Amino acid sequence: MRIELYLNSDKGTVKGEGAQNLPWSMRAGWTPAKDSSLNVKMAFVNFTDKENELRVWLERISTEHNAEYFLYDIARTRHALRAFFKGVRKMPTVIIGKHKLTDDITEEQVIEAIKVQS
Repeated sequence: MRIELYLNSDKGTVKGEGAQNLPWSMRAGWTPAKDSSLNVKMAFVNFTDKENELRVWLERISTEHNAEYFLYDIARTRHALRAFFKGVRKMPTVIIGKHKLTDDITEEQVIEAIKVQS
């Protein structure tokens, strides 16, 4: 069984605040002459409290029911295409098998969808 969570991190990206230089090993294969010659910044993603709570209890439920848990961020192109072809239009969305849960998602709805799939 597979549990998929679709979120959008574009609204939660913090640019500039707490940005730091990436370590040498994370610079995607670039080899500058000096370490300071390439000033790469990193953006930190902050989801809302509701989205973080949803992520936490979906991870817990997936381990309890031996299900695979996948988190897709539609700010990424590949994930956005996957969401488009799955028919995801609202965020957050949880897909369990053929069940699609949107808007106010509760634990009871998720557990019920898992029971129906089993």
